[in-house]
Amino acid sequence: MAEEVYFVESQRGGVHLLADGYHYRYDRKLSDGITQSFRCTEKLCRGRMFKNGDDLKLKHKHDHNPDMIEMNVRRAMIAIKERARTTNELAETIIEQQRATLPAEVNERLPQDAQLIRTIDRLRSSNNNNNKSNNGDQYLTEIVTLPESVNYICVDAGQQQQQITDLNGLPVEQHFVCEFSSDEQNQMTEKKRRKLELQKIIEMNRQANENNRLRRSRFS
Repeated sequence: MAEEVYFVESQRGGVHLLADGYHYRYDRKLSDGITQSFRCTEKLCRGRMFKNGDDLKLKHKHDHNPDMIEMNVRRAMIAIKERARTTNELAETIIEQQRATLPAEVNERLPQDAQLIRTIDRLRSSNNNNNKSNNGDQYLTEIVTLPESVNYICVDAGQQQQQITDLNGLPVEQHFVCEFSSDEQNQMTEKKRRKLELQKIIEMNRQANENNRLRRSRFS
């Protein structure tokens, strides 16, 4: 069993495993459908690590020595990225404080500060975009009053077609998604965004009106 194990997500979304100074890349699942095989990233090395649940087993020995400095560099990168994700600290502050905890040989292998700052900026930008996208599924907290005369609204069903929604009818499940993308073709226009927000408010008011009617009926 490896004494020090870390799992790292690569820039391309792959899973890497760090164990006792060796660096592995996820390869495949074995025929049992459970055990995961990780192979050494060193070219021509036959070293493999099998992971089954929490158990790790070295399948083939490595033909090279472990690199503990590189492992500590990657541990430092994990710590830097985690602080970037979970705090609003300046990138320079995160880097300076992390470097202060590392020995000289590890600091020498870390990327330059300018590159680390770009990494943090990209990570935070990506997280912000994901948060915006996720927030698109949440109802707005503000409820507005609709005139009693408004009974129908024509809304976009999201599939290039229109549908009529009866505000006095039974509640219907509607899924609202707000898209944020760097792709100009997929990026939501301001008009579309406002339209979806209006749909959310209308649906919330539909529910509120129904609840009010139920309350009034109890006391009538």
